[in-house]
Amino acid sequence: MLRFGIVLITDLTTSEYSVAPSAMYLDKINMETKMYKAFQGHPGTDTKIYDVDATGMLSVPKCGVKDFQLWHLSPVVSMGNSTLVILGEREKWVPVSSRRITGVEIKDGNFLIDLQGKPTEVITMDFLLNTNLVSVSCTVPDSGTTRVSVHSKTCFYT
Repeated sequence: MLRFGIVLITDLTTSEYSVAPSAMYLDKINMETKMYKAFQGHPGTDTKIYDVDATGMLSVPKCGVKDFQLWHLSPVVSMGNSTLVILGEREKWVPVSSRRITGVEIKDGNFLIDLQGKPTEVITMDFLLNTNLVSVSCTVPDSGTTRVSVHSKTCFYT
């Protein structure tokens, strides 16, 4: 099981605020995770991706009510020499949800992600595979479930 973090800060009057992954209880679930990737989560904006050590801090800049800060933290998953970060549906306010992602499996040197949705819905998921941004779009079949192969950038319909 993987746990993802969301930080929402508004009306921060100090110069900046630092928050640790452990403050979001990420260390209680992602015990093997040594690194997280953090990105700003305003939908529709181009995002930079930052490294946050599991024992480190994410620094959030000063902000007001209108320019609030929304950040997402995703664990870095390792498999041999490969790493995977599930960035999710970055055009949404909550890009990673247990209602959307129902399973993550490592099989035969591949990361496989199980998704669910409404039939004919198009789901676009973003990942970091090593340091490369991978985007995969799947049209949900009548069954309501599909599986994404991150390495081959394909969908398998179930």
